Amino acid sequence: MNKSHLRIFTILSIVAVSAILFSSCRHHHRPDAEHALGHLDDYMEDLELSANQQQQYQEIRSRIKADMIAGKSHRDALMAEIDDEFQKAEPDVRALATKIKSQMDSHESIFKTAPDYFVEIYEILEPNQKAKVNEDVRSHIKWFRD
Repeated sequence: MNKSHLRIFTILSIVAVSAILFSSCRHHHRPDAEHALGHLDDYMEDLELSANQQQQYQEIRSRIKADMIAGKSHRDALMAEIDDEFQKAEPDVRALATKIKSQMDSHESIFKTAPDYFVEIYEILEPNQKAKVNEDVRSHIKWFRD
């Protein structure tokens, strides 16, 4: 993988991980998985996928959505446990810290999966579509550096 592909891979991985981790957080009606994936759908629509590419993308998308829903479920369960514990007069913060660390370990697996999703999507693209993705990533990199 050359240097420019590594940069693209890194940036899109960060975007994918951010979408997975933060898209379904619930606070004042934040977007759900479907809403967050809608942004990815819009981007993919701009790439004008062929029917075969669209089918492959939908298969990848369904796995991303399942991961996002599972992540939200785990976060909701953890937040309920934290809330329950802090309702007590003497919350066991040591036990909560252990649970939170465990949850962070499961998030680590998301960080390892998201880049793979990007690679899967990137590999179904035609050279002209990859060129557009590459240019968009370059633009984002420039924006982050400025």
